[in-house]
Amino acid sequence: MRTFLFALVALLGAVLPSFAQGGAMGGGFGGGMMGGAGGASGRPIDTDLMTATNILTPGQQSEWALTIKDGETVIASATTTNFDPAIQIVDKDGKVLAENDDVRLGVQDTLLVYRFAKAGPYKLLVKAFKGAGGGQFKLTLRRFVATDIKVGVRTTSQPGSKPVQFYRFPAEVGQTVLVNNAPELSVFSPTGESVRLRNPLQERLVRRPLASFRVEVKGDYYLRTVSSQPYAFTVASAKVAPLTLGQPITARKLAAGGVDIWTFQGTEGDFIRLRAKAEGTGVDAQLAYIPAPSSDDESDVQEATTLFEGGAKTEGELVALLRKTGTYELTLAQPLGLETDYTLTSTKTVRSWEQKTPLAETLTLGGMDYYSIEGKAGELLRLEGLSQQFDIELELYNLRGEKLTSNDDGGKGRNALLTVLLSQTAKYLLKVSCYGNGGSGTYQLRRAPDPVRPLKLGERGSGILSTDGTEIWSFTGKPSQALILSVRATDFNSYVRVFGPDGIELDTRDQGDSTSTLFALTLPLDGIYTIWVSSKSGAGKYTLRLIEAD
Repeated sequence: MRTFLFALVALLGAVLPSFAQGGAMGGGFGGGMMGGAGGASGRPIDTDLMTATNILTPGQQSEWALTIKDGETVIASATTTNFDPAIQIVDKDGKVLAENDDVRLGVQDTLLVYRFAKAGPYKLLVKAFKGAGGGQFKLTLRRFVATDIKVGVRTTSQPGSKPVQFYRFPAEVGQTVLVNNAPELSVFSPTGESVRLRNPLQERLVRRPLASFRVEVKGDYYLRTVSSQPYAFTVASAKVAPLTLGQPITARKLAAGGVDIWTFQGTEGDFIRLRAKAEGTGVDAQLAYIPAPSSDDESDVQEATTLFEGGAKTEGELVALLRKTGTYELTLAQPLGLETDYTLTSTKTVRSWEQKTPLAETLTLGGMDYYSIEGKAGELLRLEGLSQQFDIELELYNLRGEKLTSNDDGGKGRNALLTVLLSQTAKYLLKVSCYGNGGSGTYQLRRAPDPVRPLKLGERGSGILSTDGTEIWSFTGKPSQALILSVRATDFNSYVRVFGPDGIELDTRDQGDSTSTLFALTLPLDGIYTIWVSSKSGAGKYTLRLIEAD
């Protein structure tokens, strides 16, 4: 019996798997190297990453042997839904060098980063917290030797046969770190977590690879780069300064390859204009909302601002509607990475126009002027833009940044005539610019006369439309009233829309190949309805008639 027990122990005895550098994990537990060098297959290069799956016996620990090089760093994690895992790293004498139970508050899985002072044999232990529970778990180990680099100093690399390289540098809480000209890049924090490059600067901002992130935890950060070609990059700390909207910033120097970040507090509903002016190629600008550190909601960032078009010939200008109250960052960069001087101006209001009296202003070359106007649901808004010096264009937006309508030649000559039926009682933004963005000069804005023609029940109306023209008719209706509307045109193809007193469209019809368009309407509200008759192709006479349905 004793001989049998010794044989059984030998058969089922604990195996101590090995994590030798570059070797497979698992040692019979079903794990293995993930990925491999990328090639034609397109697989990711994960030569530094290994993973294994094992089963922990309740009350026991899982041991993994590590053969470590001088200065080697490991990032280890254990994930499972079966128990609360904990990781320890111990030396050959069993002394605990590092340990972790939870990634952070509220996250049960464990994550540990540790840099070894000297080479030698070590062990990685996986346990259940306080020995409670067991079951299957997944162990992931990332191991590498990182090169220490200095912030602000250019680093060169000759990767050769080792496309994956790691670099280490210290950072302080609150810093915005820039990584300039790095190849394929990932970043790990002092806790081992992958850092989200929350505001990578788009190529429209700078004509070179540039990524950034905000430091939330003090300590050593690790950069992982992937490239088979030689490269050089710089890790820098952006200059961050507070900005008071409305207060100009003069004579600011932007260092070669640098980025300036201005922070300010914005209020929901603010309409702001920011302009950084510099000689030569100028500077480019980018605006971002900065969510609270505890927020993981990407929609906070995406929905916080509505950007409008700035001046076509005024680089470094941003026009934005702020849709959240909180902290915003204005990021400025010289597109070619050159040193330059610039000035920064800002406003947080937009001029209001009450439309009672005409407005006379001057448009700068390639500029855009914006005005806030009040509108009511069901109101027919008809605005005219006049200029003898440039081809004026008008555009109307709601406060979500959606363009409602635009016009550049609807008036006489090159004047603009904008007509829209509003569906909401709200503020709207009117944009004035030169069609094609090539002109400048004086202009006028004025409210055009109401073009609506009355249509009485049972009577016939008639009109003449020019190509692409529109005429508007109105009638008074009441709830549940049943009507039949006919529109007849023989010389052009008509497009007819019917709107209620609230500005909401009731029905739309395209005449098509027929000579007439017929509507059967049941009215929902008490008030004035409008009929919009437009020419889709051609021009000529038309008639319309509105009668009670039997």
